[in-house]
Formats: sequence, structure tokens, C-alpha cells
Amino acid sequence: MNIVIRKLGKKIIFEQAKNVVEKEKLGVTNVWNFKEIIFEEKKLQDSFIQVFLKELLVKENITIAQIEKVDMIPLLFPLIKEVPAIKEVVIKEDAIIPSEYYNLIKTLTHVETLECYQMTSFLFDSCLKNLKIHIHYRKQEFIKSNFMLANELNTHSKIVYKKKVTFYDTYNYEDVCDFAYFLKENKHLEILEYYGTDTVVFKDVLNCILEKKKTNLKIIILQRNEEQKDLEEIVNTIYKKYKKKLKDANIKLEIKYTKEYKEKNVLKQLNLNIFRLSVLILFLVTISIYGISKFHVYSSQQEVKNIEKLREELSIKKIPIEPIVEDQKEETPKTDKEEEVPPKKEEPPKKEENKNNDTYTKDMASLKKTNSEFTGWLTVNNTTISYPVVKHSDNDYYLKHSFNKTYNINGWIFMDYRNHTETFDQNTIIYGHDSNYSIMFGDLKKVLQKSWYTNKQNQIITYETPQKKYEAQIFSIYVIDNTTDYLQVVFSDKEFEAFIKKLTDRSIYNFNTQVSVQDKIITLSTCYKDSSKRLVVHAKIK
Repeated sequence: MNIVIRKLGKKIIFEQAKNVVEKEKLGVTNVWNFKEIIFEEKKLQDSFIQVFLKELLVKENITIAQIEKVDMIPLLFPLIKEVPAIKEVVIKEDAIIPSEYYNLIKTLTHVETLECYQMTSFLFDSCLKNLKIHIHYRKQEFIKSNFMLANELNTHSKIVYKKKVTFYDTYNYEDVCDFAYFLKENKHLEILEYYGTDTVVFKDVLNCILEKKKTNLKIIILQRNEEQKDLEEIVNTIYKKYKKKLKDANIKLEIKYTKEYKEKNVLKQLNLNIFRLSVLILFLVTISIYGISKFHVYSSQQEVKNIEKLREELSIKKIPIEPIVEDQKEETPKTDKEEEVPPKKEEPPKKEENKNNDTYTKDMASLKKTNSEFTGWLTVNNTTISYPVVKHSDNDYYLKHSFNKTYNINGWIFMDYRNHTETFDQNTIIYGHDSNYSIMFGDLKKVLQKSWYTNKQNQIITYETPQKKYEAQIFSIYVIDNTTDYLQVVFSDKEFEAFIKKLTDRSIYNFNTQVSVQDKIITLSTCYKDSSKRLVVHAKIK
């Protein structure tokens, strides 16, 4: 590239040679006239030539330097730096001065004015902050349009660094043009808030964004007023058309309704993804709860099977209960008594019974070894209730622990902690959870069926301890609101007499069983339907 240097009054002009210059004519001039000098670019970088030009510029009292092209700055600014008389520099080309020329500009400490078409915002801000040079733009870029005014885009640096702008659907064509220019210059935009429901204007805005190849942008569409127009339909229509382009540019559309609209259309504002996620979470929670419940039920059933298997292995005999015959007392005095007198050897059967008691003691000891809190085995005829009973230091532990003391939501059958295990109290209470799976006391609700409680065989409850096997005659069955008035353990004779009468009066059926203050009773208690009621069975120990 050849450089033409011309003098025009107090101004020196540096231009690119338009015509090819013969090599022998380069550098030939009448120095004192200083009309025109032509140099090769590389010659102009020669130190001798630079000293020559410096002296020439000083001698001619040059105060203004005009440079034709922006890319000539690196070549000529070092020369201008050496001429303190130059106070003004003009860049004629309508092009942006790049930021990397900042270090060259700041060397012009004597220059007062720099005229150019435009420069980068970084360069502009740096010159304003650190240099005393007055920057004069030839391009009038800050048009006072509605868009520019609303977003306070009154400096180039704001145009470049603005991260969030708003655009109203009432803006005109000039605003759209300014918005397009803003997008061209801006490098940091993250959010565009669009107010209104005019799809035509919105498409113009969206097209500007895509044409300027903006990426990683969030566009929030808001209502301009309280009008109840559905924005979802508008956005969905536009999204279908621009779906691929928006996805490629990572541009996201988001709807934001007014407070008034939200209050009237809450359901419409539910984000579909959040709704689906909520449904999924609810489904998983439900499945988890159901699964956990099933697992605990299965665990309880397995434990029951294990205990029953253990009972079989230990040869614990379930002695069948003979049906109670009402006329039994009348038959006893008959001649059968005389027929039984000759054998009078009831010792062998008693010995046999003693052997059974030895077996009980041994078997019960094995259960006691499995769980030291084992007290006995409870059986209720024609139900699934046939369980070892335990007793803890409180009435809470076995609500959620099984026989082997592992956590189980179905708990276990347990005796009231206030009761004595070897000798019955006036009222010995045994608790168990109600269950829909007929485990624990889940099957106790059968006692409310007339066909069950009128069957005399069912009216006998069996309770086996390491010392003895007991039978108890049911005298009261009832359902009552949640109360503790039947959970007293020890009474005076007068209190116990009133207590027995109260329990008998509550019964759904008259069992004609006489209970006195000398008797002791067993009470079975469980929830009924929900925790607000209790199903209770009372039986007199024979």
C-alpha cells in the first residue's frame, strides 16, 4: 500500500494512493513547497523518514491530521505522537474504531479532539474515563425513539452493555428499527420483556432477534393491562412456527400474567412442567406409601408364619376347646359319676397332663429366649388371632415393633405395662392394632357378627403362659367412642363391682355370664374403623 501525504492549510492529509505510482517517483517532492509526497507503507515506518516528516510538520505548523482509513491508525499515530502542535485528529472513513487501538489513542496526550464515525463502547468509555480527548461522533446514533427513551439508551456504552430491555406492542416502525440497531450493537442482552398481545409486532421483534443471531435469551411476554386475553394461545402459535430456530438459539419464551388475571385464572397459570412433576411426585409418594405399607404387612405376616412355625417346631400343642353345653351341670350328677368311680385312677391322666405342662414350660422358655418380654400366647377361636403376647415398660414400643423387636408399622400384640405377667390383675388388658389384612387384631371385628358371638365355642378365649393354660369366658363385647374408662387395672371391691356392671351393660349381647368381685378379667382392645372408636372384648378368667 502506498500512502499519499498532502498539505491543505494547517491540515495534513494521509490518504491511500488511488493510482499506481512508479517506484522511481516514490519519495520525490519539492520539500519546501510540500504539495504532495508519496511513500510506500514500509518506507513510512523507517526512522529516518519519520524524523524527516516530524521536522516537516513542525516547520509547517500543522495542527490538524486527517487520516483516510481506520486501518492506517497503527501506522500514523506513532508519527502524530511526535508532533505536539497537532491538536485535532480526524478519521474520515465511516467505520468503527476497534477497542485494540486504545493503547495507540492514549499516547496522543497533546491531542484535544478526535473525530470519527464511531468507536466501540469499551474504547469510548475508556477514552472518557482516562483521557482528556474530546470524542466527536459523526454518526447521530442516539435517536430519541420510544424504545430508546423507555430503556434509557442514551449512551453507546448502555447500548452495548444493557442486559434487560422492554418493548411495547404500541411502538411504531421507527422503534423496531432502533431495536434492530440495538441488537446489532449490544453484546450482553439476557432478558427482553414484551408488553402486549399484538402478534404482528411480536413477530417483527422476534425476527429482528433471529436475524441478528442473538442466543441465550429469555423473552417474557406480559399483559399491558388487566385485559383478560389468553397469552398462552398467542405464544403457542408463535412457538410452533419458530420452534426449531428458538431451540437452536436457546431462546426461551415465558408468560407472565398480571396479578388481577392470576387471581381470576389461577389454574390457567399452572406451569405444565411443574404440574406434571407434581403429579409424578404424588404418584411416586403414593406408590411408595403403598409399597411400604404392603412390605410391613408382608413382614408381619411372615413373622406370624415364623412364630407359628417355631411353635410347631417346639411341639406346642393347641388343645381344642370343647363346646360349652348348657345342661352340663345337670348331667354331672347322673350315674356317670358312679361309673367313673371304679377307675378312680385319674392319676395317669394327671401325669399325662403334667407331662404336657412340662412341654409347655420348655416350649414357652424357648419363646422367652427369642424375646425376653414374651408373657403368653393368646388365641381367639374362629379368628386369625393366635399370637405370642409381649409386655414392655410402656404401651408405645410394640405399637411399631414386632415380636423380634424390629420396626414394623403393624406392631404386635402386647399386654398393658401396668399388668403383672405371672399373676393376673383384676383387669388384664391386651392391645393390638386393627388391620385390613386380618393380622394382629384386624380379625377381632368378627366378634361383632351375631353368628360369631352366639356360637358358644367362640365365647372362650385361651391364654397360655409358661406356668399354665387359662380359659376366659366372654361376658361383654361393644364398640365405644375413644375412652379410657375401661382401662383401669386395680380396683377396690366396690369400684370393681360397679366396673363389671358398666362393662356388662355396654355389651351388644347378653352372655348370661356371672362375674363377681372375686373374679379376674381379660380385656382385648383395638381401634375400630378409625382412631375415634374402640372395639372391646371382656372375658372372665375361669
